[in-house]
Amino acid sequence: MATNTVTWKLDLRKPGGKGVAHRTRAAGKIPVVAYGKEVPSVPLAVDADMITVFMRQKNWQQALISLDVEGAPELADKVFMIREIQRHHVSYTPLAIDLLAIRLDRKIKFEVPVEVIGAAEVRKQGGVLEILHRTLPLKCLPTAIPEKIVVDASLLELGHTLHLSDIVLPEGTETDLPQDYPLCTALTTRAEEEAVKPAAEGEEAAPAEGEEAKAEGGKEEKKEKEKEDKKK
Repeated sequence: MATNTVTWKLDLRKPGGKGVAHRTRAAGKIPVVAYGKEVPSVPLAVDADMITVFMRQKNWQQALISLDVEGAPELADKVFMIREIQRHHVSYTPLAIDLLAIRLDRKIKFEVPVEVIGAAEVRKQGGVLEILHRTLPLKCLPTAIPEKIVVDASLLELGHTLHLSDIVLPEGTETDLPQDYPLCTALTTRAEEEAVKPAAEGEEAAPAEGEEAKAEGGKEEKKEKEKEDKKK
């Protein structure tokens, strides 16, 4: 398991609409809202540069976050995870962050990255490996979040699909997905399809050598007969 534990230093901010959020971002900070079943919604602000560094870390989406907020001691003993990040539609930079308070003794649902290996073996068969899903929704304790799920497709035959039932989930995790949920498939390429087609499939059969000669002879006889008719 590869759960990250980090501490964010944040500032309290005044509640408000778009105008307050715009002024917060203009000051180099990102608006944050922390909330949960046992935590009232608290408007905060975090340094934008700190978030940039944080999001460069591996598996930052799965991090367990403690909050250091002056003037809000009720948040100090809580653990949070990122619930949602609103981003700019062009630059994709974070515009706002929602933090959800969680309990370490209760399972939560989250997305785990899927790493599919074995594409080279599929290519050796003349096919191509298509990955159908890059993440899987799993449930487990926050302290037992797996770094990733490795799916081995090296033995997958062309035209076949690897399903959820073909892999073993990490210990302590579960999912609501059906067992026939597809993960990846080995597609047959066009070149491979052409190689197994009958040579004359979809084409008119070529005339035999004798039949071709007979047809040519018939054309010559027809021309001679037309010449005789003209002379008469």
